[in-house]
Amino acid sequence: MDDDFPVLRVLGGSRGLIDWRAHEYAVAELELTADDETFDPGHVLDEKRRAKATYETVLGPDPAPFTTVLSEPAIGNIRVADVDRNSWAGSSWKPWNERVQAYLNDLLGRARLRESPDVYDRIVDDG
Repeated sequence: MDDDFPVLRVLGGSRGLIDWRAHEYAVAELELTADDETFDPGHVLDEKRRAKATYETVLGPDPAPFTTVLSEPAIGNIRVADVDRNSWAGSSWKPWNERVQAYLNDLLGRARLRESPDVYDRIVDDG
């Protein structure tokens, strides 16, 4: 397959649209300010729950194959969103950094998943 394969073009364009819409949504939902150095761990847990609920709603028990492929970047965000205490040992990396990274990955994953059904429906719509 090369870049001229139509499905790859549709997939790339669709993911670009999803990312654009997700970015706007994520910025509006952001629970973090520029001077916030005590980011509440509760935000991380709340966002993880919302991301998992959105995952279950959007993908469900038996998603269409193209929906899954379209949602791969969002799924990746949710999978890597974790606070790893071992990364703090012996370094200047602080728990705050881990919490913010996990929160942002879950938020972006949820935002991407939230936008996926509309884009998928537009692709497969016959009208």
